[in-house]
Amino acid sequence: MFNARHVWETFLNILFPAICLACNQTLPGATRGRHLCSLCVAGITIATAACCLQCDSRLPANKKHCHPKIPLILSAATRYEDAGIQKLIWRLKYQKTRIAAIPLAGLMIAHLEATALPVKQYVIIPVPLHPSRRRERGFNQAELIAKIISAYYNRPLISTGLIRTRPTDYQAHLHGQYARLKNVADAFAARDRHLIRGKNIILVDDVATTGATLHAAARKLKDAGAHKIIGLVAAKA
Repeated sequence: MFNARHVWETFLNILFPAICLACNQTLPGATRGRHLCSLCVAGITIATAACCLQCDSRLPANKKHCHPKIPLILSAATRYEDAGIQKLIWRLKYQKTRIAAIPLAGLMIAHLEATALPVKQYVIIPVPLHPSRRRERGFNQAELIAKIISAYYNRPLISTGLIRTRPTDYQAHLHGQYARLKNVADAFAARDRHLIRGKNIILVDDVATTGATLHAAARKLKDAGAHKIIGLVAAKA
């Protein structure tokens, strides 16, 4: 019996073969939806606990922080050293491959499940880009990831919760924690404070190195009355 859908899918697979976004290998049908091949998935270790943003110490589930002055704890799905993770983040941010947000969000969801964080008690806010950077890139990668996580858990996404008040240099181009902290000092402002006050917040970004961006953004959310803040990233460098 003639199957039009099968013919159409075969035609698309010939013209546009699905590839692993991390290693460029052709994907078999069963793995196409996740955009990563089985080998790349197997090579990624999902973290099972959050950590202190200041000292990188692992935080057990019943411990909030080890440095009380830090406005958030860091929850990184995996480490940036993995070549596949680096490729995914590079594709998303610099090659503008928007579908790379899907496997990154999937890793972050797997991490949240492993840490048993009560996500239903949190709202989700992406780290914003300055309008000039957003126009240059065409989208905010943190917001793409946050939308997927928000939809998965059916939690509110507050995209207007934070704004960038001024353009900043790329953090990846700066060396040392002081330079990165200075770059993002007073670069954020909280908006829609009534949506922030008293809330537990998952603050979403793609990657953390020194954590300067997350720290600066979380400080403004705290000033606006936020309660607990989790800095959720795909990878910690």
